[in-house]
Amino acid sequence: MAEGPTTEYARRGQGAMLSKEVGADEAKVLRIEPEPPLTAEQIDEVEQKIGAGLIEEVIMVAEGERKLIDVMLESKVWEELEVKPTEGQWAYYERDRHTPGTQAR
Repeated sequence: MAEGPTTEYARRGQGAMLSKEVGADEAKVLRIEPEPPLTAEQIDEVEQKIGAGLIEEVIMVAEGERKLIDVMLESKVWEELEVKPTEGQWAYYERDRHTPGTQAR
């Protein structure tokens, strides 16, 4: 799917808009108020609720997952493989129909 304006009407004037400099009166600065710090009791409560250990550990896992997303985007994992797998390359060993110690039906 193409990005950006796709019709002549939508493209008209796009160059002028992109080359226009933003004046000081047009520039908007977003002010984000800092959040109040959590108390030790609040941190303990959150850690108990998530059941995943320290908040720092959860943050480290989340950062690792974010990096994985970047790798997946760069690799374009949703696209077809450039080199097709050979017949049976992704076939896994089948388990016996009955597990030792159980009777076959």
